Amino acid sequence: MRNWTWLLLAAACSADEPPEEQPVNEQTSISIEPLHMTHVESVKGGDGVDVHFLLEHTDERPLLEADYEFDFPDLVWDDADVPYRLIDSEISREGLEEHELSLTLTLSPPPPEAEGYIHVPFYVTPAVYADGYTFYIEAEDTPVRLGDIQLSGLEQDATSLQFVLEDSHLQARQDTAQYQFRLFDEDEYVYPVFSSVEPYSGRAELTFASEQELPIQLELERFPASLPVWRFSFTVPLT
Repeated sequence: MRNWTWLLLAAACSADEPPEEQPVNEQTSISIEPLHMTHVESVKGGDGVDVHFLLEHTDERPLLEADYEFDFPDLVWDDADVPYRLIDSEISREGLEEHELSLTLTLSPPPPEAEGYIHVPFYVTPAVYADGYTFYIEAEDTPVRLGDIQLSGLEQDATSLQFVLEDSHLQARQDTAQYQFRLFDEDEYVYPVFSSVEPYSGRAELTFASEQELPIQLELERFPASLPVWRFSFTVPLT
């Protein structure tokens, strides 16, 4: 009986204690090669708050406004479950390099003075890959990645190229996708006389009519798959 008394007293004491606040897991940067997105700052104004992000291509390829299509929700919530309406989104290059863009989300109403975080889920469609993926390969056995496709274990032997193709697109995982390959060499396209991609392993082999040397510019298109849609989520400071 004495043991049960102590347990009841301990439970009563712990019930009177305020619940511990759960720490907020910040997510202020997101990457899927070569796109990198970073939260820069949140600036409170009279009618709302401007949440600023920097977009950049990590390989310093030019980044155009039309390269990525963003789909944001009409409402987002902070860590206290207070809703904010997205009233504007703007992409700009002012004062930035050719491979950079700024993205500003304007939310309303203004946040409180106390510190808080906003959760921003969104979708990205990489329109930059509408005409295919372009890989610059400089050395053997050096992995290269663009968006949802990675090439690794490259081996070059006279007229042939072998590598492992990893594609995270849903249709690729369902083995319904096929691929067309070509090299871009001296201002013209060179197509393989033979190409194959093994299901499951992703082992690919390309054979050309003439000898090929590294570095190469290898382009591929996926059929009949549509463009992938990437789902991300930021958790960033409101002020």
